[in-house]
Amino acid sequence: YWSGVGVTQSCESALKYYRLIADEVARRVTNRGRQVVLRIRLMEEEETPQSSPLLDEDLVQYYQFLADKGDLQAQLGLGQLYLQGGRGIDRNLKLAQHYFSAAARAGNTNAYGFLGKISVQLGEYDVALKVF
Repeated sequence: YWSGVGVTQSCESALKYYRLIADEVARRVTNRGRQVVLRIRLMEEEETPQSSPLLDEDLVQYYQFLADKGDLQAQLGLGQLYLQGGRGIDRNLKLAQHYFSAAARAGNTNAYGFLGKISVQLGEYDVALKVF
């Protein structure tokens, strides 16, 4: 209903169904002493053409907070966001390198590949050889 695919577009109807699903998920989720965090993918594009192409600054700050606390997915997401740029975020290889380095220190092998790619782009070939 939200996108109007196969039905008449209706935010109210979409909300009704989203709420039913959310209530069911909330009923099934048990919090075992850990914080329940809802996330969206930073690089995920909105499917509707009327949506804003920019990322909300609060959302980016939230992911930076998570990344600084050691969240691997946030580190990788921010690394990719700064590596590629777009959606209102300037491409920044040094910031991408910072977040991928944190993920690599946590043992993520994909982060090493991104670090190698960035090192080549920065002309740091000796570093690229070490991380590839």
